[in-house]
Amino acid sequence: MKRSSWASFLLLGAAFGLVIYLFFGRPLPDWARADAQQAQQRLEQIAADVQAQRARIDEIVQQDPAFLSELPEVKAARQQLEARAAQVQALQTTFADAVKPILERDKSSERAELLSAVSPINAKVQALQSQDEAVAAAATVQRLLEYKRDHAKIVEGARTTAQAVANAGADPLVEGGLATSGAQFPEMKDKLEKKRADLTAGAAQVQADRAHLDELAAQQPVDYVAVGRLADRILANGEAVQAQKAGLISDFAELRRSTDKILTDMKEEDGRYYHQYRVIQDGKSTETGWLEVDAATYRKHEDHLGMSIYSKPEGVLEEDAVEVASPPGYAYVGNPRYGQWQGSGANSFWVFYGQYALMRDLLWGPGYYRPVPRGDWDGWRDSRRAGRPYYGRNNEYGTQGSATRSRYAGSRYMTDRAARAARRPAPNTTTSSRSGSTSRSGGGYRSSRFRGGSFGGGGK
Repeated sequence: MKRSSWASFLLLGAAFGLVIYLFFGRPLPDWARADAQQAQQRLEQIAADVQAQRARIDEIVQQDPAFLSELPEVKAARQQLEARAAQVQALQTTFADAVKPILERDKSSERAELLSAVSPINAKVQALQSQDEAVAAAATVQRLLEYKRDHAKIVEGARTTAQAVANAGADPLVEGGLATSGAQFPEMKDKLEKKRADLTAGAAQVQADRAHLDELAAQQPVDYVAVGRLADRILANGEAVQAQKAGLISDFAELRRSTDKILTDMKEEDGRYYHQYRVIQDGKSTETGWLEVDAATYRKHEDHLGMSIYSKPEGVLEEDAVEVASPPGYAYVGNPRYGQWQGSGANSFWVFYGQYALMRDLLWGPGYYRPVPRGDWDGWRDSRRAGRPYYGRNNEYGTQGSATRSRYAGSRYMTDRAARAARRPAPNTTTSSRSGSTSRSGGGYRSSRFRGGSFGGGGK
C-alpha cells in the first residue's frame, strides 16, 4: 500500500476514533449530573421531613392518648403522611431504576435519556415541595390537643372577639363617616352603604356562631373538637369583620384624597432598573429621586414615559383607581366634580373649573394643557375598559409619542437612547419609525407596542 494511502487510512481511523469518543467516551455534563443529584437530595429531604412529622404527631398524641388516639382527625393526619411517604418512596424507586444506572454509566451519549428520566421526577418533587401537608398534619394534631387543654381560654377568646364586633356596622365612626361621605360624594353613597351592609352581615354571623358556641360549651360531656373548631371560626370571621370595618373607615378618608403618579424618567444601569416619578397628591407636586424597580416593572412601563401609571381623583375609592397607563389628567376629564363639557356632540371639549386650574397645570404641566376633545376622552375610556394603555388619537403620548419626544428630550432615558442610536451602523434603507401605528376605535395604541407582550396597568 502506498504511503499516501496509509496516511489517509490513519487519518480516517483517527477521525472515527474521535467521533466514538465524542459520542460515547465523554462523561455526562456536570450540569445534567447536578440536576439529577439535586432531585435525589430533594427526595431525601422530603422523606426526612415526613419522618420528622410522624415523630412529632406521636409525641403530641402521647400527651393525651386517651383523647387523641381515636380521633378521626388524628387518623386522617397520619394517613396523609403515609400517603406522602408512599409518593416519595415511589419516586425514589423510579430514581433508582431509571436514573441511577445512567449516572453510573456516565456517558455523554445518554444525556437525553437522563434528562427524560429526571424531568418527570423533578416535576413531581416540585409539586410535593409546594404542599405543606406534612407540617399541616402535625399542626392539626397540635391544635386538637389545644382544643381540650386550653378549652376555657379558647372559648373566652372567641366570646371576646364576638363582643368586639357585635355592633361593627353601627359604630359611630362608621355611621358618622357614612353620613358625611354620602353627603359630600352622593355618587358613592350606594357603594358605601353596600359595604356597611356587608359589614353588618358579617358581624351578625359572628353573633350567631357565638350563640351556638355557648350552647355547645354548656353540653356534657364537652365535644372539645366541635367547640374548638367553632371558636376558631369565630376568631377568623371576627378578624375579617374588624378588617372590613377598618377598610370602610379608611375609605371615608380616601374619598377626600387625590393621587397621581406620572413616570418622568427611566434608566438601566449595571443590570439594575430605575424610575423617576412626579407624584401629585391633594394638589401638591413632588419629584422623586431614582427609585429601583424590578425588570418586569421596567419593561412593562418602558413605553409609558410621560404617562400617568396611577391616578385616583377625589371622590374615587382606591380600589377604583386608574392603573392603566394614560395621558396625565385624563382620569379627571368627564368627572363633573372637576369641570364640564362645552360644545355639543363630537365637537364638545372639556373645561376644568377655575378652582382646579392649579391641579390641571400640575398634571399636564404649565402651558401644556389643551382642552380635551370628547372623542379623545371616549377613546381613552374605551381603552381603559379593555385594559389597554391609551397613547392619544395621533400617538402623541408615551415614550414614542410626538409630544413626549419633545417634552422629555432631556430625560436620561431619551439621551441614553439617542446615544445608543448614534453608535448603531446606519441602516441600508430608510423607513418611518411611525409606520407601525394602528388605530382601533380611537384607542390610539401602536401595533408595535404589543409585539413583546401586554402592557397593562401600572401600579402604585
